[in-house]
Amino acid sequence: MSSALSMAHDYFFAFAELEYNEVTQRVEATVMVTTHDLEKMFEMNENQIIRIDAQQKDSATTKLVNNYILEHFQLKTAQQTYQFQLIGFETALNGITNFYYESDPIELISPFSIQFDILMDQYPQQQNKITLIYRDKSYTNDFLSNQRTATIKLD
Repeated sequence: MSSALSMAHDYFFAFAELEYNEVTQRVEATVMVTTHDLEKMFEMNENQIIRIDAQQKDSATTKLVNNYILEHFQLKTAQQTYQFQLIGFETALNGITNFYYESDPIELISPFSIQFDILMDQYPQQQNKITLIYRDKSYTNDFLSNQRTATIKLD
């Protein structure tokens, strides 16, 4: 006779990939979040049962999730905050949901700060990572519960 112990995972991750499109002057971003962690956060914090993979773009749940992401994923210069619009999203079979964003047209001014603390209030072990592509260079920053923002200075 054998027994198995089932436990939730101890590590939580979210990733974002950003690229500045100089033709359109927009920041294009993909925010990748583990679907069940995001759904569980809404259940625990908001007492709302949501199913991200079953929603349409214009649904109330999508608006709720989008508002949450935009509170925890922000780019700012000394003068302004970049405004992002949700272009779409998809949930893959591996349990990751990709949210696609595009900023309003704006010049990318260095230095700027990035806040990326998605799920950190719910999961203290949350570790997030951003990679920015700008003029064929890559800039990568890690985010932890005690370091939720980073400043990027472009070369």
